Amino acid sequence: MRVMILTNCYAPNVGGVETHLSDLTAWLGSRTDLDVDVVTYQPLTTPVKAPAFEQHGRLRIHRIAWPGGGLFHKLESKPILQFLYLAPRLFLGGLFHICFRARPDVINAHGLAAIWAAGWLRRLLRVPVLGCLHAVYAFPAGSKTAQRMVRVASSVSRLLALSDASVRQFVQYGLPAERAGRFTYWVDQTRFQPGDRAAARRELGWPAETCVCLFVGRLIAIKGARVVMELAETMPGHLFVIAGEGPLEAECRAAAARLPNFRFLGPVPNTELVKFYQAADIVLVPSQYEEGFGRVVCESLSCGTPVVAANKAGLVEAVTGSPGLLAVPERSPFAEAIGTLSDRLRSDPDVRAACRRFAEEQFSLRNAAQIESELRALASPAQPPA
Repeated sequence: MRVMILTNCYAPNVGGVETHLSDLTAWLGSRTDLDVDVVTYQPLTTPVKAPAFEQHGRLRIHRIAWPGGGLFHKLESKPILQFLYLAPRLFLGGLFHICFRARPDVINAHGLAAIWAAGWLRRLLRVPVLGCLHAVYAFPAGSKTAQRMVRVASSVSRLLALSDASVRQFVQYGLPAERAGRFTYWVDQTRFQPGDRAAARRELGWPAETCVCLFVGRLIAIKGARVVMELAETMPGHLFVIAGEGPLEAECRAAAARLPNFRFLGPVPNTELVKFYQAADIVLVPSQYEEGFGRVVCESLSCGTPVVAANKAGLVEAVTGSPGLLAVPERSPFAEAIGTLSDRLRSDPDVRAACRRFAEEQFSLRNAAQIESELRALASPAQPPA
């Protein structure tokens, strides 16, 4: 069986979706009867250049040259322009791949732009499509934008969303409930696991007894990095650490120069994050928008480190049931939650083990097998026509 994955973002571009797709392609590529082709862009938000073509066993990656230069972030406030920037060229790249390289048995499209492109490929070439959404949107039901979005979502054979909040949103927009389902991120539990916190702190040069709060993510306003800097100004007894890259790097560097309890690491590859999670007391996710899920939550809890996250959309689902806490993503509510969780860590030695148990139950490879099963069902000849 041949699977084509269509996406505007893929490694070495940095982000939670990109890491998920690396995990997904690794899983699918390990199946002996699957051939996987990724059709994507050169990195759009991370300033690196990747090979136009890569092959790793049964996995092949085809990258389309396309302008980056921060355009993706610059167009975030103009969703129609951002859509036009991403979608048409991705459609042409997918069409070229199918016509001149290899016809897939099923397409897996990630993100609304890729779903639009794959929907047209489905119409033109009769290839079934599994669409995957990673976001919750701010457009009200009944708006023209919501109507356009549900038309795009309806163009694929089946839609999976990353959170129940996203599923509910698209059903409210008008998508038939039977055409929508949910998927969940997973992490490699053999890599993201608890470790020797004291040893990790010695390696990183972090103080042994200070409460360390870690932020990992893109340095854009909606991810909440400024909240972390504000916390550092008002909680001098805690150490705040930020790992990431993006437009707010200059602000982070200035804060690190000004505040003795604030450190800026710059970008840290996902492969090196484990020791940072292990060394931290608390991971902060102060997203200012309706976050789709938050992969950092999965990784942190797998390493036994509790999370204080924004009470936003998919983050609520990711954290509820774990020892972590939810809070309004502002300085004072987050400071209160950090204090509460710090006290709990000191008084309850089972907190870290409880984080790990929750992660093993919620974020295991069973979630990868679900997506594989959905793809196989759509590609099966027994299925009705696409």
